Amino acid sequence: MTSGVLCTTAPGLEDVCAQELGEITGKSVRENYLGVRGRVLVECSEHEALDLAREINRRSLTVHRAAVLLGGFEIEHRDERGLEEIRERCRELPFERYIHEHDTFGVRPSRLGEHDFTSVDVGAAVGDAVIERIKREEGFRPQVDLDAPSVIVRADVVGDTVIVGVCTTGDRSLHQRGYRVYDHPAALNPVIAQGMLELAGDPDSLIDPTCGGATVPIEALLRDPETEAVGVEKFRTHYEGARLNVLAARVDVELYLADATRLFEEVPELRDREFDAAVFNPPYGLKIANPRVVKTLYRGLARVLSDLVSVVVTVTPRDGWMRAAMEEYGFRLSHDRWVRHGGLDVRLLVFR
Repeated sequence: MTSGVLCTTAPGLEDVCAQELGEITGKSVRENYLGVRGRVLVECSEHEALDLAREINRRSLTVHRAAVLLGGFEIEHRDERGLEEIRERCRELPFERYIHEHDTFGVRPSRLGEHDFTSVDVGAAVGDAVIERIKREEGFRPQVDLDAPSVIVRADVVGDTVIVGVCTTGDRSLHQRGYRVYDHPAALNPVIAQGMLELAGDPDSLIDPTCGGATVPIEALLRDPETEAVGVEKFRTHYEGARLNVLAARVDVELYLADATRLFEEVPELRDREFDAAVFNPPYGLKIANPRVVKTLYRGLARVLSDLVSVVVTVTPRDGWMRAAMEEYGFRLSHDRWVRHGGLDVRLLVFR
């Protein structure tokens, strides 16, 4: 049976996550374990897995959660028979190595695809299997606590694939950074910010012209505290929130309250500055901005950035608008990939 640490990340950034995990662990890493997007497996022996998972939790900037892998398998049916398959296969997994007599456990299930059962049904089936396995192997009935268990079992069903592990991260995902005291209504997932910074080539200096809560500049400084990071935000509420986040993160970000499309008029001291890259998550016109305004915004940003940077990395579902704006001002697309941002499919674009 395959052993290792199974990590989740933002779908579309598995290669970035795998690279970081290889650097942290020194182990072989597999992207899209069992064909499931957003899953990256660090291959290691069973006795190494728990210590490596703890190290990943401590150091990783691109992982959502890390779990000691107990098993991965395929089911043949997607109805009640599939639930029984899950129950039977999970009875053979070594839960007793991680759940002891005075522990409580809870199953955190997830399900993606068309099935005649729910994620709650999956959780119940796996929970039954945990209890039966431990009673059989150890002679006691483990206690269930769904609110605050001491051991969390994660069970993911994606199509016909089932992946089960013991979560070492807890219920709070690593992407829910502690510095987020102000949560922008359209905040960027910090893991995606890390992927953008990697694709920007780890710039020594960068500007985020639509910085919102300052996720990108803060994440840049978490990667390298020596980075010169500038954030520009048009709206005072978000600007003040960005300042709070920067203080909470204990990093040094140069923040400006200004309209980035009028940057040189409103912040003249930036007129003679140059940056290695612009890395930003602009409005999409889906939640908090008018689509027509967004199209004009993209052109204004491209115009200003053409005098500041040679590399632009951005994410948007409006990739056609962004590409047209950037090409109008001399940038050319060098990289384009799909990324899952929350419940939205966006394009991660690199221009040079």
